[in-house]
Formats: sequence, C-alpha cells, structure tokens
Amino acid sequence: MAVEYLDIEGLVQTGRFRHAVKTNGNRTVYLSGQVPLDEQGNCVGVGDFDAQVHQVYRNLTTILHALDVGWEAVAMMHMYIVDYTPERYARLREIRAEYLGDVLPAATVLGVTALALPEFDVEVELIVDLD
Repeated sequence: MAVEYLDIEGLVQTGRFRHAVKTNGNRTVYLSGQVPLDEQGNCVGVGDFDAQVHQVYRNLTTILHALDVGWEAVAMMHMYIVDYTPERYARLREIRAEYLGDVLPAATVLGVTALALPEFDVEVELIVDLD
C-alpha cells in the first residue's frame, strides 16, 4: 500500500509531519490533530477555549476544502480537551455544530492533561473517506 503525503496550503507546517496523508488506494485520508495555530503559526485564543475550538475547526475546514470534500466525508473524529469538564465538552459540541451542521461522524472525546504546547486547550483529528 502506498501513502501520499499532502501539503495543505493555508496551514503552518510546524514539525516533521504532514497535515494529511492519503492511503488505501487514495480513498482514505488521515488528518493530523489540528491545534489552534493560525496560518503564521501563532496560537489563537490563549486562555480562550471557544476561540481555540473555532481555530481548530477553521483549520480542519481548510484541509477538507483542499481535499475537495466537505464535512460529510468525515468518517471519524477524535477530540482531545485539556482539563476536561462537561462544560468544556458542551461548548466544543456547540461550536462543532456550527461547522458540521447535521453531519454526525463517529467520534471519540478524551480529556487529557496536556497537548504538544502548554497554551493548547484542544486538538481534533479526522479520518476522511473520499469516496
């Protein structure tokens, strides 16, 4: 099986990874966890959970547009919340609905103690089906 490493215009490349990788005959795309970094690599909304969630979903939308698909192509979503509380999860769900509408992919949410950088409060990764 061959994989295709994708460069996504409009997202900052901060490390030795790709934002998206195609596999399975170019039908499945795995999206790296998106954090609240803007196009210049600045953390958006330090200390503001809602602003961070919006930036994460804007980043994910950028990748989906680069793949020429919409949220309906998302098969699986993994969400990581630092200092998880039911209230934080409720806010994430409300904001997520602004981007996904009625689309309901399979999903997992995990409360974590930290992410890659201490200012990150949320990270979301996706598995996308291009068929």
